[in-house]
Amino acid sequence: MASAQPPSPDPPAVQQAQLAQASLQRCIDHNVSMQRQAYAYINALKKANGTYTQHDADVADAFGKVNPSNSLAGGMCQ
Repeated sequence: MASAQPPSPDPPAVQQAQLAQASLQRCIDHNVSMQRQAYAYINALKKANGTYTQHDADVADAFGKVNPSNSLAGGMCQ
């Protein structure tokens, strides 16, 4: 915030610099909030991906057992 300094000590310049500093702080706060939200979303996707992977493996096993004569090694879904 030190870069937002008034060019002169008159009230309008000081007020403008203060508004710029406040705006920069709001941008930083917003950036941190968005970063937290993105990490939470990524973690939720990773957690969900693990459940889908297990489900897909279960389905592949089931199909492999249904059609063991499939030419693919281990059954139809491998």
